Parts: sequence; C-alpha cells; structure tokens
Amino acid sequence: MSAVRFPNLKTGLPVQHPYRRLTHYSTRLLEFLDGSEQRIPLQGSARPEWRIALSKLDETELSRFSDLFDASLAGTRDIQLTDPIDGQEYTCDFAEPELDVESDALGSGSVEIRLVGKK
Repeated sequence: MSAVRFPNLKTGLPVQHPYRRLTHYSTRLLEFLDGSEQRIPLQGSARPEWRIALSKLDETELSRFSDLFDASLAGTRDIQLTDPIDGQEYTCDFAEPELDVESDALGSGSVEIRLVGKK
C-alpha cells in the first residue's frame, strides 16, 4: 500500500494551534480475590492520536484534505504525518469515517481531523 503525505498549509506547516497529540495504551486488567483491580499497560502498545483543527483555509487547502480523506477511506493509501512536536514521521489513518468540513460564503473553510497511528 502506498502512502500519501499529510499536506502542509500555505504557511508551510502541517497544523495550526490548537493542536493535540494524545497517546493511548492497551492494558491488561487484573482482578484480585478481594474485588480490587489493577490495569497494567501492555509493552509496545502505545498508539498516538492527533486532533487537528484547521481554520481559515482556502478552497485549494480544503480540496487537499478532502482528497487525502478520499484516498485513505478507499483503503488505498496510508497517511504519512511528520509530528511537529517530536519531528518523527508516523504512518496513520483517519479515526472517523467522516470528514467534518465547513465553508463560508467568502470561500474560507475549516476542517477537524482525528488521525490514529498504525501499530
């Protein structure tokens, strides 16, 4: 499967602020005889998630994100994202089956994107 790079904005950066990166861990649940529980993270189970809200995008930028979503949704391409926090490149997918795009009468738009890293 080929990959497509997450598009940069006119500013040359891939994201705007606010920008959030979370890390999810798979855990194992241990239940004790006294009814108490303990959750233990599984080794190697860290999975990053990015929440990216972009605003004041022009039609060209909105089109790039729609094209990226369509290619990813079809299952034909992975997404390569260089994380601005640590500079590492991640392979990821859209977390949701819909892309929330809004446009106004002046040709400006916004999009909210959730990406999850592949294991």
